[in-house]
Amino acid sequence: MNLILDAIKEPALITHIQGANNYSWLYYRDGRKLLLSKTLQYFEERLPEFIRVHKTAMVNPTYIKGFTPPPRTKMQGAIHLINDLTLPVGRRRWNQLKESISTATQDTVTVTTVPLAIPTDQQAIPQRLYIAIGDEIKAGLVEQLLIDQWSNWNLHFFSTGTSLLKALSTSRDTDLPAVILLHAGQETDLSLSALRSIKSSVRLRQIPTLLLADLGNKGLAETGYALGANSVILHSVNFTYFIQGLEKVFRYWLSTVSAPYAIRKYQSHA
Repeated sequence: MNLILDAIKEPALITHIQGANNYSWLYYRDGRKLLLSKTLQYFEERLPEFIRVHKTAMVNPTYIKGFTPPPRTKMQGAIHLINDLTLPVGRRRWNQLKESISTATQDTVTVTTVPLAIPTDQQAIPQRLYIAIGDEIKAGLVEQLLIDQWSNWNLHFFSTGTSLLKALSTSRDTDLPAVILLHAGQETDLSLSALRSIKSSVRLRQIPTLLLADLGNKGLAETGYALGANSVILHSVNFTYFIQGLEKVFRYWLSTVSAPYAIRKYQSHA
């Protein structure tokens, strides 16, 4: 039993589960798969955030990339995952799937944003994203999400806000990141100190800086905004919701910001 419980301890790492009679295959985001002597119903009861799409399959909604509706009323549809896997959707489950997706994608984190004035006529250029996060599991989830959906970004990970600041201090203006993500985990004071340093620097303050913290730490949100954070993300301890929340925030910032030097160029010609 411990093997089974350990296998589903971190649901966010599981992309989907497929059943075969009294056994089930668990598929993980890193390519691993594990066969366990439990039915699909067993996992459906223990992983309520997963969506049953077929009598033989259930999926983690975090990894859904798209759908193919049934061509006719009595035919199956299909669901597409970000690992390029396509699974059938039972014809009787199609409406249930749409309702489940709507529920699963409702706000699961508290996110508020301070907009940044960005010119819309800038050409797309390769951009850097600096991420300070000491939690290895969360760092891995963030990295995989970005690689899957924003592979054109150059990612730079740091274990602390202090090491991120050091990198910023030695970077040329043209090498500065377009966005910074600070995780206020166990070393909250270091993250807030890094945020304060960034936003008090004439050279760095224009870089959109996002602060990530636990959902229960609402006081940190007020502090973050007081120090100049552009967004404060209060995330759930559930890793599935953690990824969903980050995806929403990244979709806003990574799709709309321009590199710092592009902004300066625009401002110099304003």
